[in-house]
This record gives sequence, structure tokens and C-alpha cells, in this order.
Amino acid sequence: MFDSSIKVGCCMPQILTFGNKEYADKFVQAFGGEVLDFQETLDKICNKQVRGKR
Repeated sequence: MFDSSIKVGCCMPQILTFGNKEYADKFVQAFGGEVLDFQETLDKICNKQVRGKR
């Protein structure tokens, strides 16, 4: 789960992991964000890092 409205901890971007996609989907319905798999998460983080350095 990537970038929900609930902030847990101090690191950004915020990533929460779930052992079950159904739980992640329910969390996103309640608090926003995006359910991504591992590779999609890495790609999104790398893209944010590159855009942030320009």
C-alpha cells in the first residue's frame, strides 16, 4: 500500500505491507492510497526520486 492519508512513522514515501491483498484493498478503501506489488512500488519510488532531483 503506497501513500495513504494516514501517516505512520516519519519516512516518505510511506509504504505499508500486507500479507493479504484483500486486507490492503480494504485499507485503501478506508484511508486512500494505492495497492501495488513489489516491482510497481520500486518503480514508483525510483520515479519519485528522479523527479525530485531535477
